Amino acid sequence: MGKVRQMIQNQLEAIAMAEDAAQNAERVSITMPHVDNRRAEYAAKYLGMSKSAFIASVVNAALGEFEEEAGIFKDGNYFARYYNYMLGSKPIEDFDKFMASQAKKEESKDE
Repeated sequence: MGKVRQMIQNQLEAIAMAEDAAQNAERVSITMPHVDNRRAEYAAKYLGMSKSAFIASVVNAALGEFEEEAGIFKDGNYFARYYNYMLGSKPIEDFDKFMASQAKKEESKDE
């Protein structure tokens, strides 16, 4: 796939994910050291964002890096199942069991 097509595909995926995020936004409360709060306030102001939007963006970027390091992006099917599970309301504790059952279903299809 060419670089322009990849860029377009990435942008369309980002738009779809942003729409999902906006529709499913949840309030989260965090406690952080005073200095980190001030740093976040400055960074948000510098970027022309609200502090809440800035922190949400930083968390989203950190989660993306975690997912990459953890191998969650290993293939499109895995990521799609992962993302759809996260959009739902099933307990996080059941995620690994769910993904293992999905893998078994795929293995049985391949045989």
